[in-house]
Amino acid sequence: MKNRLTLIARKYNDIYACVSLPEWDEHKEHFLIVIENKSSNTFPLLDKFDKVFIIRRTESGYKSLRKQIFEVFRYIDFTSDTIVLSNPILVVNQLIIKRVKADNILLLEDGLMNYYNFRPSERTLKKLIQFSCGINQRNLFSKISKTYLSDPTFAVYYFGQPTKLELNWNKISLELNTEIDLNHKKIFVGNPIYISGICSVDEYSRMVEQVIRIYNIDYYLPHYGNMGQEMIKVPILNLYETKATMELLAAKFTFEVYSFNSTVLFTTKRINPNVKSYAIKPNKYPKLNIPPILENTVDKILSIG
Repeated sequence: MKNRLTLIARKYNDIYACVSLPEWDEHKEHFLIVIENKSSNTFPLLDKFDKVFIIRRTESGYKSLRKQIFEVFRYIDFTSDTIVLSNPILVVNQLIIKRVKADNILLLEDGLMNYYNFRPSERTLKKLIQFSCGINQRNLFSKISKTYLSDPTFAVYYFGQPTKLELNWNKISLELNTEIDLNHKKIFVGNPIYISGICSVDEYSRMVEQVIRIYNIDYYLPHYGNMGQEMIKVPILNLYETKATMELLAAKFTFEVYSFNSTVLFTTKRINPNVKSYAIKPNKYPKLNIPPILENTVDKILSIG
């Protein structure tokens, strides 16, 4: 049995997936590194980890990245046999991998990134940071033995062996504490397209309210990256209270999902084929593309003015 497995988690699904891996039971110790702008206490299954480390992500941009790098050098001072994460491209994740000196890396599915010809950023600033931190990206990628995916048959961008991710309900079902009945409900899943400059926050909020009004949607689920700027006057589905994710809820309920291009349009149908998913295409914003994987997955693409 190996000594230590370390997970870098940026979202709930990272934890649910990691504890479900067969490699989890092959290690004596389990460490968790949370990189998030919310309290780590909201993350699920913390009691399953021997130690929890927090790297704060308070904002976007270079200033936040510099703070995160400083905290990695300050707090991450241990070794690990295996490291698990969902995005090997991010510099902070790469630095953590270098610090813990893991010989084996396991990747978890990261949204739709694994399902199209993804091209990592080659910006000069990123290369300078990698050079100054002694990060060899090619060497790092060579250590990835598996990529766990909800549907490996559709995978395009992965490292190592593409492997089917099977959630272990014996380990995670106890954490799902929700009395909400979502059967036959309609949920709009947010994704903050205003961050990329496609539209303003106000325009985004108006579009979401328009869709909710037209299609009689029951709940709005804010994206975890939402910093509170949105002004959407509809019932909110608060998954932080339940510590659930849409993927876990899809295993329990059958509902309808609406979104511009959220990953859940794909992942929920992989888990429950009876889930109905609808991609929203605003005619006013042609730059907002619906990826081919979603076009081939959703039940229908709905255009709005």
